[in-house]
This record gives sequence, C-alpha cells and structure tokens, in this order.
Amino acid sequence: MFATGQRPFLVATDAIGMGLNLPIEKLLFAQDTKHIDQTDHPLTPMEVRQIGGRAGRFGKNQVGWIGTFRIPMNHIRHCWEQSPPEIQKSHLAPNLQHLLAMSKIPGVGDRSLARLLLLFTKSVKPDPKVYKMADLEEQITLARITDRFRSLSMETRFILCAAPVPLSANSAVTAFELMVATVAKNKQLPLKPLLPALGQGDKEKLTDLEIAMKIVNLYSWLHFRFPQHFPRLQEAQTFRQDINQAINRQLGRATPKNFACRGCAAPLPADHRGKYCHQCRGQRSDSWRRRLGNRPVAARPWRKPAPNR
Repeated sequence: MFATGQRPFLVATDAIGMGLNLPIEKLLFAQDTKHIDQTDHPLTPMEVRQIGGRAGRFGKNQVGWIGTFRIPMNHIRHCWEQSPPEIQKSHLAPNLQHLLAMSKIPGVGDRSLARLLLLFTKSVKPDPKVYKMADLEEQITLARITDRFRSLSMETRFILCAAPVPLSANSAVTAFELMVATVAKNKQLPLKPLLPALGQGDKEKLTDLEIAMKIVNLYSWLHFRFPQHFPRLQEAQTFRQDINQAINRQLGRATPKNFACRGCAAPLPADHRGKYCHQCRGQRSDSWRRRLGNRPVAARPWRKPAPNR
C-alpha cells in the first residue's frame, strides 16, 4: 500500500534492506542496534548502508535522505561515513548444473546431494588469490535431510537445501523435516502445528517466539517455491504480526522503559530528573545567558515572613 501511495509512511524491520525497491525519500532509523540471540548488537556499517540505501529511487526520488528518530545520530553517521570494504575475493559455490554434471562422472559412487556438495568442496581447488570457497556446511546438513526422500528430484532437493533454516533450533529443524516430507508426499501442510509451545519463563518465551518467527519466515519462503504445498501465506502474515506484537510485549516486560533527552535524544537513566541531559541543560542555560546579556533583572520585593501561629 505504501508503494502505491495509499499510505504516507512505512514502518519496517531491518529486512527492508534486503533489496526491496520502494519509493522512499526519507528513511529514519528508530534503533541503531539489532537484537540477536537475546543480545543487542550495534548495526554494522554494511547494514547501515544497506538499509539507508533504500532512500532515493531513480525516476521517483532523485535524492534520498537518512536520519534518526528519537535516538542519537552519532553511530549511524559514523557507520555511513565509513568507506565500504573492498572485495578482495569472490566466493565460489556450486550451482545445480555443476552438481548434475558431477553426478554423471563415472566412479562417483553415492550420488546423493550431500555427497555431491561435499565432493565439490574437496575436489575443486580455485585460485586462492581470486576465489574463496563458500561455507557449505549448513547446506550439506540440510541436503542430508532432503536425501532421505529419494522420490524428490535433484532440482527439488537443491532448492530445499537453500532454505533459511536455523540449525541451532531443534523445533525449526523438525518443522523443516515435516515440510520436506510434505513436498515428497505431494500434500499440503498447515502452519499452526509447526509452531513451538511457549516456555514458562520470560527468557524461554522470548526464545520460543523468535524460533516461531523463523518458522513462519521459512514457511513463507517455501510458499514462493512450492505454493501448492504451502498455500497459507495470508495465515503466515497474520502469525507474523501476532508474534511481533508478542515479542514487543515480552521485551517491554523484560527491559525497563528508556527515557530520552528532548534535546539530543540521548538515553537518560531511569532515576534522572528533568527532560534534558546535563550537557543540553548547560547549553540551554548558556543560550539564555547570551540572550539576556547584561540586562538587569528586576528584583522581587522582599516580604517579611508571617509569624508562626
């Protein structure tokens, strides 16, 4: 709706930096950190450039503007002004045609997808000055899961082993196994039974909600590759909104409310008194002194305090 002009603004996560082309003129960072594995990590210069690069679009907005919303500008400015790192080497990974050609070589033996990927990493020796072998460990792990279903073609298994599966989460891996079995059996799979039950403590609930979000994203990813097996995209979008709201509530309960200075938007301690930090308060006092100059200040008439009765 934002892209068509039906809404004047868009609120998004850092996923907006993943190559989305939208008619954005001004982009404001509401956070300069990213929550990963229950820890806040500062945005890297590459992430800031990737997200900020959404502002400005050829043919729509010739100039893009970036800024911040209720947070200091220091970190975003520092990341933006850093020179991007030079690409020293190109990563090398096999495509489907490479693997199909390798499967036809006499004497290869086991022609499973995991075996072919492993064979590629061991047999291909690129020029180390130009190329760097891509890390295929996670892809090989997922390929072993798809290889259990021999009815799947090599092309289908190759697509499935590229899915965004968080291997550190057992419930997400189990959900992926069910998804692969659904494709192999040519059936449809609903989303709700795949989501994990929430734990008891706040920390456990937050972890389970983050895993549930990754499963929803995985289901949505598979929908665009195999819509006949994962048709409930609208349901996935509804779940994503509900999980996002639950995560925000959980984070709000787990962390104290942060107050910001009205002058520079710097965070203030919970026990801070006043609307401005000490630095901004001093600057405002200096500003008032300069405005007043040497003008005399009228003295208030003194009154004798009333006697105690």
